[in-house]
Amino acid sequence: ARLVKAGHAVVLGSRTIRPECPDAMATVSYTVAAENAELVVLTTDWADCAGALAAAGSLVGKILLDCTNPDRPDGYSLAVGRDTSGAEENARSAPGAAVVKALNHVWAETVEDPHMGQRRPVTFVCGDGVVAKQVVITLLRELGFTPVDVGGLISARYTEPLAVLTVSMVTRQGWDPKGVELAIAGADR
Repeated sequence: ARLVKAGHAVVLGSRTIRPECPDAMATVSYTVAAENAELVVLTTDWADCAGALAAAGSLVGKILLDCTNPDRPDGYSLAVGRDTSGAEENARSAPGAAVVKALNHVWAETVEDPHMGQRRPVTFVCGDGVVAKQVVITLLRELGFTPVDVGGLISARYTEPLAVLTVSMVTRQGWDPKGVELAIAGADR
């Protein structure tokens, strides 16, 4: 909805048509959604990533914004790490796509409403395609974020554990999601 409000054409890929979606957004199959897209945003659960990417068809020449995390069902540990990342695995499932990892550690509440007083929420961005990364960085700024380029896609090996930390902070320690975002943005500096 925020992308539509910002003037972008948005098509939602789904296994089923969702009539509850705002009129400005069409809901179509993953393949149809990806066919004409310049940028494809992956927001599925980890267990559904490979299937969604396969259903999308060829993503050659597309930018794939990976917002997912390779979390286990417990939500407090990762299914992959150290030698690879979820983003790197998704890149293997989408050959020819320029994969950019971002927003994976940002809570949905912050994506919906990024206003945090004087601060803008930070999102770490990594990817190997310079142009693709710049497109994503520009989009994130437009949506109210402070994107921080942390290097190549290999850096997702570090941002994905950060997402697990933010989950623990909110669910185990009782932090408010906006408080986590403020801490990442350096509110205490």
